[in-house]
Amino acid sequence: MTRPGAAGRRPGPAWDPMGHAVGAGGAAWRQPLFADASGNPRSRSGDDAYYTLGCVTGSPETLGTLSKMLYGLKLGLVPGRDPSSWELHGVRINHRRRGYPLKPRTEAARLATFGAATRAICESGVTLLVVVVDNRRAYAEFGPGANISGTAWTLFLERCELCLRERGKGVLGHVVSDRSGGADMRQTRALVFDSMRRRNPASGVRTSRIAGIEFVDSLDSPLVQAADIMAYIISRDINGDGRFGEMAGSLRERTWVSADGVRRGWKSI
Repeated sequence: MTRPGAAGRRPGPAWDPMGHAVGAGGAAWRQPLFADASGNPRSRSGDDAYYTLGCVTGSPETLGTLSKMLYGLKLGLVPGRDPSSWELHGVRINHRRRGYPLKPRTEAARLATFGAATRAICESGVTLLVVVVDNRRAYAEFGPGANISGTAWTLFLERCELCLRERGKGVLGHVVSDRSGGADMRQTRALVFDSMRRRNPASGVRTSRIAGIEFVDSLDSPLVQAADIMAYIISRDINGDGRFGEMAGSLRERTWVSADGVRRGWKSI
């Protein structure tokens, strides 16, 4: 979601969008989990037959590093334009939407932009969580009334819970996601808070470590933008667009691997 931006500020070591205190430590600090989705949850065929939910998380240092890297990337992509006045957005980059300040004229230029964003994400040291739902399979198993977005978020909260448990006793997480339609936000918020009271119906895991969820304008959050980019790249690849295969593979390699050596940061159904 984009709105006109005000004058930007260059991120420093402790810089974080929306004042989430990424650079702060101590007992009051909550692990931020920046999430966004790509795909059409109502599509059962074609280019959007899979729905992807991506998340960027990590230490204060790695999240701050990624924020700075994305700031520098945007500064180089559109010289002379305040990086905080526009956002990295997968659909807009690939389809050159009207009014978007980044206008790569060739396919190679567009792929190079995605490649640069992928390298920033992978080299920053952040941890990734990814959920991919095969819409066709979900509708076949759960019936025509299947809630694809709800299924993805349920499985995502499970990944978050397991990751937070491994971080240590008492570590809590705070989900930050893109502001979307009112009904979607109400549904997602209800899922988050309901999962804190009852066991996850998909796995039996109770998400007691998720302290809450906040919806922000993605323009104000480069880390939500990173989640959008990674979800878009993985979605394009898994939907059969081979141009994104190498990038998607690199992102998958950055998904969370638990202490027992299992890649629990990637979940697909």
